[in-house]
Amino acid sequence: MVRRIFAAGDIGKIYDLIKKAGDLLGADLPDGLLGPAADMYQLKWSRRLEQVSYEYMETVKDKPSDPINSIHYQNYIGFFWIGNILNLLKDALDIIPDFGKVKDAIKSILEYVEVIVILVWMLITIPKKEIKEGDNFGPAEAIFAERYEIGCWSDPWFSVCFLDRIPFRKRPFKLGPACTLCSTHCEFWQQMDKTIEEGDLCVPPQPHQEKMLEVVTEAATSSAMMRNMGLVWMFSLILFLVYSIRK
Repeated sequence: MVRRIFAAGDIGKIYDLIKKAGDLLGADLPDGLLGPAADMYQLKWSRRLEQVSYEYMETVKDKPSDPINSIHYQNYIGFFWIGNILNLLKDALDIIPDFGKVKDAIKSILEYVEVIVILVWMLITIPKKEIKEGDNFGPAEAIFAERYEIGCWSDPWFSVCFLDRIPFRKRPFKLGPACTLCSTHCEFWQQMDKTIEEGDLCVPPQPHQEKMLEVVTEAATSSAMMRNMGLVWMFSLILFLVYSIRK
C-alpha cells in the first residue's frame, strides 16, 4: 500500500505545499521527494528472499545495532523491520472474546496504524538528496521502483527483510504520472459493473518472461555470431576460388 501511495503522489501533493512554504523561508527541499512515481512496480513476496532472511537470522550473530541502516548479506541488501510487534497484537486479539464488532474495529485500526508506521519509517530513511553510490537507506530500500520482490523472516520482536540488489540509480523512482513508464503494463481491477479500473503500480515481469527474454537475447546473439562466421567463411571461399582460377 505504501508503494501505491508514493506512485499515486497523494502525499506528494502535500509535500509540494510544504516545499513551497520552505522555499519562501529559504529552505532547500528536493523536488518530488514523495512522488508521484512513473515506474513503481508492485512488490511481490519471494520465497527465495524469505529463505535468505531466515538464513541471516539463524547464522549471523553480530547484527547491526542501527535499525535504520541497510544490511549487506551475500549478494542481497536488507533492513530491520518493527512490524512484527503489530502482528503480535493482531494475534493477541484472537484470544480476546469478541464483544460485538469491537474486535473487528480494533483490527481495522491496527491496519491503519501499520500503514502509518511503515510510511513514517520510510520517510525517516528515504534519500533527501541525490544518491551517491554506496549510500544506505535501510527500510527505504523498499521504495526503489525497480524492485518487485521482497522476503522477510521474523523473531518474536522484529523482522528482517531482504531484496535483490539493483544497478546504481540517482533517484529511488522516476518522477511522473503513475504507471506511465512501465516496462510491462499497469495493474487493473474489474469492478462490480464489469468496468476496468487501472491502478497506480506496474505489474512485475513474470519469471518465465524474464527467462524467455534471456533465451531470446542469447539466441539472437548466437545467431548474429553464426551469421558473421558464415560470411567470413564464404568470403574466404571466394578468395580461394579466385586464387585457384588465376593459377
